[in-house]
Amino acid sequence: MEWVWALVLLAALGSVQAERDCRVSSFRVKENFDKARFSGTWYAMAKKDPEGLFLQDNIVAEFSVDENGHMSATAKGRVRLLNNWDVCADMVGTFTDTEDPAKFKMKYWGVASFLQKG
Repeated sequence: MEWVWALVLLAALGSVQAERDCRVSSFRVKENFDKARFSGTWYAMAKKDPEGLFLQDNIVAEFSVDENGHMSATAKGRVRLLNNWDVCADMVGTFTDTEDPAKFKMKYWGVASFLQKG
């Protein structure tokens, strides 16, 4: 009888784990995603991890789409370097399309590429 309860518990934990899958391929996204409607100015309201080197707060991003449909972005925000030096970082990024138009990969360029690991 104890092994039945163990199986039930294991099944319950497995279903919880499936719901918390963090793979991008499992994310549900907006159907009929329109890059042009996504473009514009965005302000960060919260951040998953306020620590680390990546933009920490006061984050403003500008997304744009060119005439060929390629997206690019600029972002500004506060970064703390060497644990005591606050600077305002300007970052530039480009996007790589994927099979799903509502999912894309972003790459930062230049010195900012070292800050995206936070």
